[in-house]
Amino acid sequence: MARLSDATIGLWLIALEHLSSHRSGRLPKKRNSYRESQYMLGRSKVRSGDYSKAMQLFASVTESEPVLADALEAYGEILDMSGHGHLASIKFDAYRTLQAQTNHKAADRPLFLRRSGRLTAEVAAYSEAILFDKDKALLYIALGNTCLAQGTPEKALMAYTYAYALGLGPKDPNIAACRAEALLALGRYAEALSAFDIALANNPKHIYALSGRAMALLALGEIAKADADWRLQLSLLAPEQVFARACVAMRTADYAAALPDLEGAIRREPRNAYWHLYLRTASKRLAHPVTFDCAPANDAWPAALISLHDGNMSVEDVLRQAYSPEQTAEALFQLGILALPRDPAEARDHWRQVVTRSAPTQIEHAAACHELALLES
Repeated sequence: MARLSDATIGLWLIALEHLSSHRSGRLPKKRNSYRESQYMLGRSKVRSGDYSKAMQLFASVTESEPVLADALEAYGEILDMSGHGHLASIKFDAYRTLQAQTNHKAADRPLFLRRSGRLTAEVAAYSEAILFDKDKALLYIALGNTCLAQGTPEKALMAYTYAYALGLGPKDPNIAACRAEALLALGRYAEALSAFDIALANNPKHIYALSGRAMALLALGEIAKADADWRLQLSLLAPEQVFARACVAMRTADYAAALPDLEGAIRREPRNAYWHLYLRTASKRLAHPVTFDCAPANDAWPAALISLHDGNMSVEDVLRQAYSPEQTAEALFQLGILALPRDPAEARDHWRQVVTRSAPTQIEHAAACHELALLES
């Protein structure tokens, strides 16, 4: 059976994005889709041995979309293969910097949402397989999961809908939870809540569905019900699951519960700067000394927030380094933590900004909601 070219799959991606955007009433992101198709075409040129054309395509993509990490890495590889070692190292450095600036993948969330890498290529691979494989339903689930991890929930929701149409039961707790995650990412919180309810009706101990439903409830203003789900999730997590336990406790601003798990997380992942940051957060709120003084020595985010805690960086410099809305929310949350002892009103202002400027799936969003509830109680 002949395989479709990467260029054809790239065009298929554009069509899918156009369809999903049309259904959601929004204009498609034509520029990004075009650049992704150019990236895929470049990959096909590498496989065919046309390195010169591949280099032109990757250069064009990275010039117009410098934050497309896949293209940066691919460009570095083709430069290295072509004997341009110095230029390749520049692209690899840019790729590593971009990857370092990627948001912390919360360990209490589904595994497929914590993935990173060449997901553009993986989406294309699943899409192509769907055209030939008889068992399309499971492939649509895999495609949907990859689209969610890539940050395209509209495509993910369409893929899950196709899986349902091909016979995968809507009452399957895992599939219902995946569909609920797509709705959650789209901000359709009431629909997400209903989908999570279906998942949990069939598996009341589904730890990731509990986490997702808590976020939907929080977005709908039901903080007490959200906390009930997070408490149940925490009770279901084994003591050795310190990464997930620490994230759940941080979401609920239960710093006393978070502290031992954060210490355990640092012992197992001493180079993960987020565990050091969250340990400083919990220690500050509990008025405890920091038990691990040695944070990872690098300039990647969130090193600036650790420096802020340690008094080695100004607020202005920290906010200037925030690369994305998520990182800005992380910075604002920490500003609230540091402001609270001397000026609760200032802390309240920072945390309100976190809530209005971030999604309920972000750790800082949930923590800020709980901090505000404590201030107002």
